[in-house]
Amino acid sequence: MSMSSSKTYENLKFAVDLVQGLNKQRLDDRYCDITLIVADNKFPAHRSVLSASSEYFDTMFSSKMKEQFAKVVSIKEITALAMTKVLTFVYTGSVTLTKKNVNEILQAASLMRIEALLGIAVKFLLEDLKPTNCLYYRNLGQLYSLEALVEQAVACMIQNFEEVSQNEDFCHLEISELESLVSSNDIKVDYEYTIFEAIVKWVKHDEENRKKYFLKLFKHVRMQYISTGYLSYKLRKEAMVRTSLECRDLVEDALLYHVNPARYQPQPHRKDNYLSTSSFKSSDNFSGLLLS
Repeated sequence: MSMSSSKTYENLKFAVDLVQGLNKQRLDDRYCDITLIVADNKFPAHRSVLSASSEYFDTMFSSKMKEQFAKVVSIKEITALAMTKVLTFVYTGSVTLTKKNVNEILQAASLMRIEALLGIAVKFLLEDLKPTNCLYYRNLGQLYSLEALVEQAVACMIQNFEEVSQNEDFCHLEISELESLVSSNDIKVDYEYTIFEAIVKWVKHDEENRKKYFLKLFKHVRMQYISTGYLSYKLRKEAMVRTSLECRDLVEDALLYHVNPARYQPQPHRKDNYLSTSSFKSSDNFSGLLLS
């Protein structure tokens, strides 16, 4: 009986041992053929390992750049801590992330185009994503072109708009970004007046330069879902409303809608139902207010 012509065997432990051996050589500065200088710190390494794990280094060592044959290469765009973490990951596949170091590591992984490390950093950020940091994480995602992080951060903003609007970073949104939020049917708020108050807050953060946008944003407030009490005694007393004829007309239309809804085209309802069509929480004690 003849044996089959060939068989393929694998020894994964050998591959692991090989990588561990290369890392030990790096740490002992043995057989290293390149030294990276970051913030006056020296990092010995192997060109072959760097180029195999990073498109940035592969391009550097294979092109006609001066670094192709250099024994020492300076990298100025990242921190020494980030370089340490990157090399540990490249040689071991392991990295320890914290809220304090993840930004530095993101910057380094993005610069060096190490997709596996970028993926791990995004996973870390997504697991930590919450209303208090989603604006900051969205900015990070935009900075480093991390589509999944941007999408999830925006979804968090939409689902938690009231809490997000209390965040300091909220006032640094661009006009187009804020308009996209307040015009969305998907935005979740318990009370529609939350949208109005967020707009006022954003404008007054830099009123001199932003008041010109107030009417544009104000038109997205769905006042048919705000109680007559709030419309009469809070919303229309806002100075930016009182000084705009168009704003006052919109408020008047909303008040008349409450008197005779059949005469007006209903405004689209936001996707998630409000807690109540009343614009006041139970603790506000405006139940006795009448139309003025």
